[in-house]
Amino acid sequence: MELQHADPRLRRLVALSCTALVLVGAFALWAFESWLAGGAQAEPSVAQHQLLAAFAWLMGATLVMLLALSVFLWHVGARVRAAAQYPPPGMRVLRDTVVLRGAAAHRRARVIQGIAVALVLCWVGLVGVAWRFYSAFAAYAV
Repeated sequence: MELQHADPRLRRLVALSCTALVLVGAFALWAFESWLAGGAQAEPSVAQHQLLAAFAWLMGATLVMLLALSVFLWHVGARVRAAAQYPPPGMRVLRDTVVLRGAAAHRRARVIQGIAVALVLCWVGLVGVAWRFYSAFAAYAV
């Protein structure tokens, strides 16, 4: 059984990135709560337009990230399929990983690309729901 060993630098990078994301998320939550408190004092039509803008930004960021993740997974699956090896050559891993070759690697590639397709379908559905919600909410703008 062949193993691809974990990359310690990647582990540190992931740990630092997760810590940074938690800190940024906590700050964003605090800033959003402050912004909402300020919006509660605003005139209803102004508050409604601010909420619509916040919703549009939030959905836009979510949709971009979801599509980026699906493109990344599709490319990883394509690399696995081309090399007939999982993880593909040159890919760093967080933990020691058993290297799959041949048919097992092709099955893994199909699963990865299937997840990418499922995420694109979720993206399409989320675009439709977000557009419907935005349109309905904007129709009642004062």
